[in-house]
Amino acid sequence: QLKQRYVVEEYKGNLTYIMLGFHSVQVLDQNLFALDLLSSILGGGKSSRLFKLLYDREKLVFNISSYNYTPRYPGVFAINVVAKKDKEDDILKAIFDEIERLKTSKVSQDELNTAKNGLISSYLSSLETIQSQVADFATSQALTGDFKFSKHYVEKIKEVTIDDIQNVARHYLKKRSSTVAMLVPEGSSSKVEGVKKDEGFTEDMGIVTLQNGLRVAYNVRKGIPKVAVTVTLRGGLLAENESNNGISNLISSMLLKGTKSKDHETIYKIIESKGGSIGTFSGNNSFGITAEVFNENIDETLYLILELLTESIFPDEELEKERALINAKILRRDEDIFSSNMLLLRKLLFKNHPYEHDTLGTKSSIESLDKDTLRKFYKGYVTSNNVVVSITGNFEKEKTLKLMQERFAKLCK
Repeated sequence: QLKQRYVVEEYKGNLTYIMLGFHSVQVLDQNLFALDLLSSILGGGKSSRLFKLLYDREKLVFNISSYNYTPRYPGVFAINVVAKKDKEDDILKAIFDEIERLKTSKVSQDELNTAKNGLISSYLSSLETIQSQVADFATSQALTGDFKFSKHYVEKIKEVTIDDIQNVARHYLKKRSSTVAMLVPEGSSSKVEGVKKDEGFTEDMGIVTLQNGLRVAYNVRKGIPKVAVTVTLRGGLLAENESNNGISNLISSMLLKGTKSKDHETIYKIIESKGGSIGTFSGNNSFGITAEVFNENIDETLYLILELLTESIFPDEELEKERALINAKILRRDEDIFSSNMLLLRKLLFKNHPYEHDTLGTKSSIESLDKDTLRKFYKGYVTSNNVVVSITGNFEKEKTLKLMQERFAKLCK
């Protein structure tokens, strides 16, 4: 998560309910113990920092608490608030200020000891009955693979240090990657400052057709500084027959193997050095290229994609490598009882139709596909009226569409 998110709903009532969430860990993570203690220090009771600050001193809330939810998969560090209406901004500012103090000033040993004693006491109290103990054994075994997890939990809590508390506060309680959910009285949402600032869900979407017939679908989403681009060509299995089965998949995998000016290592380096990723796909009805980059690199990425579309050279050495890799996948498919049965089912369901084949092709069809065959097939499909480009993310629509109009004009109908 790269940006703070807000969700606000109105209801018929007089109080404000706030839940502030941070990304946390799963139950087997070693930071679990320090995070549990941190939640106790922040909002674990009436002596906790947030309760004393916002209830006792500032009198902004009616109740405030925090907990660290850690299931089998990464969970949530949450702070819950019940408060007066129209005080949301003051409350959130106070909470984040207190979190920053935890990051810059260490908790005292007395404060940590109090949190440890309270947490261990509460934990052990929940295991007083024989029913609760057997339930704990079962839950611990199911979630952690260790039915004695409770015993180890107490031991690990005792080992947590002051530095551990500060470290997890710095690492996990980041404002920019937090999420704020609020339930506010009717007519109050417009007064919440955070909602006015947030642009995470702003959208502008549509489809334009360039002069050469190329269709561009766009979805401008402000807030997250990334852009995803997908170039889709009609093709795939629908364009194949028994003799060239697998050609769309082979071509799509070859699109990143080299152009007239770049080898495959250079192509990947350009994208990955920008913190992005690039790949290809092939299916029943289409094949193409996908890429995701930071929005500041959208122009360079579009140039590269255009080069891949128009100047791919299908190098001989890379073609043989890819042919060998696909043949290995075909062998694995044919040896797998589920995949081979699915292929038989396709042949029964789609007899005498392209869908009766598999996108990988067959060993004989792949071996028959030489470079000239690939080029001829590809040239017939990489045309402006057979290609759709979709762009989603935080980008300047007019500038990007103008760039595509200028650069992608070389794609002919």
